[in-house]
Amino acid sequence: MTAIMHSIASPMVIGLAYHGTTPDKKRGLENIYGKHINAKYFEEQLRFIVRNYRIIKQSDLVDCLVNRKPLPRKAVFITFDDGYVGNYQVAFPLLKKYGLSATFFVPTAYVENGWLE
Repeated sequence: MTAIMHSIASPMVIGLAYHGTTPDKKRGLENIYGKHINAKYFEEQLRFIVRNYRIIKQSDLVDCLVNRKPLPRKAVFITFDDGYVGNYQVAFPLLKKYGLSATFFVPTAYVENGWLE
């Protein structure tokens, strides 16, 4: 990730899409395909991003594009897909700790039947 992030130049923006987060290096059913990042590595990535880049909301990106405003230099936005409970329990507190925003996509059918726990 570091090599990619160092190559960002204006007026580019990069989106970091996370699938899920776990408190540790779990390899159980909730992380069967290894797509979930553990809290330690996620926090390391957040610290790196905070030091070197500017986190923007997706709504800010849309505003820049629609209104033809310049993008902030070294802009990054963060997303989480599938609404896994670990994203709320692990990622959300870390994002709050660093004062960062992210977009969470939550499929309501999964929430209603408890598949994401």
